[in-house]
Amino acid sequence: MKVTVIGYQSPYPGPDHAGPGFLLEHEKKYYLIDVGSGVLSRLQKMIDLNKLDAVFISHLHHDHMSDFLVLQYAIQMQFIMERRTKPLPVYFPGIPNQIADLIPFQHFIDPHIIDEQTLLYLNDLEISFLRTEHAVPCFAMKFKTREKTFVYGADSGTGTKWSPFADQTDLLILECTYMQKDRPARPSAHLATSDVAEISQWLKPKQLLLTHFYPKYDPKEIEKEVVDYGVLGTLHLPEFGKVVFV
Repeated sequence: MKVTVIGYQSPYPGPDHAGPGFLLEHEKKYYLIDVGSGVLSRLQKMIDLNKLDAVFISHLHHDHMSDFLVLQYAIQMQFIMERRTKPLPVYFPGIPNQIADLIPFQHFIDPHIIDEQTLLYLNDLEISFLRTEHAVPCFAMKFKTREKTFVYGADSGTGTKWSPFADQTDLLILECTYMQKDRPARPSAHLATSDVAEISQWLKPKQLLLTHFYPKYDPKEIEKEVVDYGVLGTLHLPEFGKVVFV
């Protein structure tokens, strides 16, 4: 599996940046994970949108799905120009009426609602979901092949029960919203640098890629803090176009 960073800033992107978004490539298939502000434009620097095989949206907060609204226009145009003949599968949490309001172009989008019981098989990828502690229904995702496992942690508070995802993780993408000085007394929706280190010590990923940085933070300062708190795994800081192989 090949994972490429498209964007990683939140709750809004700074100049020349994008909100959360990652491209997973496996067996010549392309899967988009989260579609924050600015992701659609940057994605087109990597692949033709016609090659997109599926989209996974962790939750319906705008910083993770705002560009999905205009991605629908792009898919619509592909149909009009006869570049795509099959609807784009999109997997996200929610209720049917809520999802319907987000998808005015249902002829071009194939929506699927996910929960913790959802288990998908796309080619040789097994994909499962874990409800995280967050303000709205939000799901971490585990992408598993016969040999490797990649976990996208989505948004998460410290109360998330990671046990179902506690088997061998080759790559973990984990949010790091707060520097320690800004950490709430109990961060119920997001993680700080100390929390990231603690989770890594428990899950023991081989590689750890951080995301969800506040635009005003210096990534190097975040790196220093998580290292000082004892983070485990080969640590990667995010940047546009960064590739991590699993």
